[in-house]
Amino acid sequence: MDDTDSTGIELTKSEARKVINALSEYETRASGQREEERVLNVESLLQREFGFEEGQARDDRNIADVFSNIFNDDDGTHEVQLSRTEATEVVRALDDFDGQERSGETGTVRNIRDRFVQTFDVDDAGDGRTAGR
Repeated sequence: MDDTDSTGIELTKSEARKVINALSEYETRASGQREEERVLNVESLLQREFGFEEGQARDDRNIADVFSNIFNDDDGTHEVQLSRTEATEVVRALDDFDGQERSGETGTVRNIRDRFVQTFDVDDAGDGRTAGR
């Protein structure tokens, strides 16, 4: 896959929330302006695609989503189109997010990260090399 080609990945609303949370924490540590813009663009794309208002996705305890998840089995799955370069930033953000102590999130974050790695053919370090799987 070329870095500029886009590929789709299916995410649920709760998975998108985890990715947005990881990206929002990662963006404060982004090293370059292009990298930071890419992270913000992916974060904005996910917010629009899943109907989150600004900042809403960053709160895992959103009461409307809690009730929606209890009464609605459809978690709002959407296919999101990202480039390999954008996916690499997501993998990096999820790696950082997974490295932080978060009770109950580790398995979910790793699962999401692994799906990005496989779908976009990037390695676990997120440096854009092929995974070799």
